[in-house]
Amino acid sequence: ISKFNSSYWLSGFSDGDSSFQIKIRTKKDRNNKKEIALNYQLALKEDTILKLIKDTFNGGSIGFHKKHKTFYYGSTSFKMAYK
Repeated sequence: ISKFNSSYWLSGFSDGDSSFQIKIRTKKDRNNKKEIALNYQLALKEDTILKLIKDTFNGGSIGFHKKHKTFYYGSTSFKMAYK
């Protein structure tokens, strides 16, 4: 992870404040074909760190939860999970 001093910081930060999920979905529009999705999500009160994470991984998305008043970063990319 190029923009962080070490990947240990991101993994420790993620361990405390993020979630990782593996979802297996059945796509009815594709003859019930199974689809596997990796999901990484992190929510914070400010978006500064989330923008840095997005830039580091060259992807993902940042949104805002009005109800919780938090920004979130999310990614379902296998390529980014490999990094």
